[in-house]
Amino acid sequence: MKVVQYLQVIALFALLAYSVLIGLENPRPLKLPLWDGDALEVPSFYLVGGALVLGAAYAALLFLPHLIRRAFVARRERSRRKELEGKLKGAVEAKLAIPANPTSSVVTPTPNPTPPPQLQKRDP
Repeated sequence: MKVVQYLQVIALFALLAYSVLIGLENPRPLKLPLWDGDALEVPSFYLVGGALVLGAAYAALLFLPHLIRRAFVARRERSRRKELEGKLKGAVEAKLAIPANPTSSVVTPTPNPTPPPQLQKRDP
């Protein structure tokens, strides 16, 4: 499948190169035949510019399915990781017996805290 896409891009580049060659060799306006028998005169610069824009749009469309698939995979992995982190957090909290809402438990201070130890200086 990818080989066909690369061949299409190479064919598009060949057409673009041919258009550039026509534009460089023939600077006069080109006559493009229309379905009703008339001809549309287009400067070669516009034809080459249109081919470049068309080729860029075509190449972007070739890469679009891969980019969309990668975005979906990344989103799925993020949601799966978030779900697993929630399960792991719940398991760790249950294992350590941490209350779900730590602000709800009241911490009572000790009535007589022990003073910090005093450091003594030594004389050398």
